[in-house]
Amino acid sequence: MNPLFKKFALILLAGFLIPSWGQASQKYDVTLLISATTIMQKIKQNKRIFLVDIRHQKEFNQFKIPGSINIPLSFIKTKSFLKTNPVVIVHKGFGYSSIIEQVKGLRQKGFDAKILKGGLLAWKQKGGALEGDPFSPEKLNSITPKMLFMEKDYDQVTVINACEKSSKKIKSLIPKAIHAPKNQWALPKNDDMRCVVIFNETGKDYDRFKKDIPKIIQHRVFYLQGGIQAYQKFINFQLLANKPKSQRTKEIGHCEPCKKKEIQ
Repeated sequence: MNPLFKKFALILLAGFLIPSWGQASQKYDVTLLISATTIMQKIKQNKRIFLVDIRHQKEFNQFKIPGSINIPLSFIKTKSFLKTNPVVIVHKGFGYSSIIEQVKGLRQKGFDAKILKGGLLAWKQKGGALEGDPFSPEKLNSITPKMLFMEKDYDQVTVINACEKSSKKIKSLIPKAIHAPKNQWALPKNDDMRCVVIFNETGKDYDRFKKDIPKIIQHRVFYLQGGIQAYQKFINFQLLANKPKSQRTKEIGHCEPCKKKEIQ
């Protein structure tokens, strides 16, 4: 084992004990998940399964599970032919909340639908076949501020603040993130539903963290695009969008040609 992770074994223990950092702790409904290993076994047994990849078409065209089909999640309910066999929702590997809710709706409409646990990252980690650009799957570990925000209330998400220095601003944005700069953390290895999100100041130079993460859990470690700076901008935008128009705009003068007030 990497001595860095031995040194910080206590942080690993603390990571298991730390609850959700959102307003209220929630848990994913794991009964709606199915493992990559189980799916591979069913395929080997020639059992008919629809593997429905819900990613953007451009991402799907770059790489995919052989035999999978690309349908946006919200359109699956319109495809009645999918009711003829079990459906497995293939996704990126992070962000179960909205998927689970829609899968519950699909099941109520007669679809035998489940979600691939760990998504494409788990599929790849288990040795599942992929076709297309071999380097594209590396992008799966990158998540947007919106994705992180949507999962903030789930206690299967651990967030690591890898900024050199923490601040009151960061603590206010992500109150229960664990501050552990310079790779000073250990990551949960036995909880296959726990995802880890790492962020720094700008979202750059994540490679120095990746090299020290054990291969066995790399498919469950994600990196925040743009770092805490991008997350701050996202939150600011959300706050601004919730304000009435009168508070979101301001007069900056008059437009001389039309003599009307300019609004910004």
